[in-house]
Amino acid sequence: MIEAFEEKDPDSTVPRWFDWRDYCTAFGGNLVEYVLEIENAPDASLVISDDAREGNVVSFWISGGTLDATYTIRCRVSLSNGITDDWSKTQTISQR
Repeated sequence: MIEAFEEKDPDSTVPRWFDWRDYCTAFGGNLVEYVLEIENAPDASLVISDDAREGNVVSFWISGGTLDATYTIRCRVSLSNGITDDWSKTQTISQR
């Protein structure tokens, strides 16, 4: 089962993040690259902006989205030890 971010309003802009610290500790590496992507989106109205990496945490802001739609946001990372992995979370849009 894919994890979920807290629901957001279609008119809000909110911060989100993928915290890879425990994963990196367990596998003995650090993030060196990341890519954020909205997968299988029902439309193009959800927008990712201002993404950044601080240590082993990838943060970003999301805005938009269509009411009652659910989007999947994927964070693909490469670690200093050569491991590449994905982590996906869903984002549901609801009136708040």
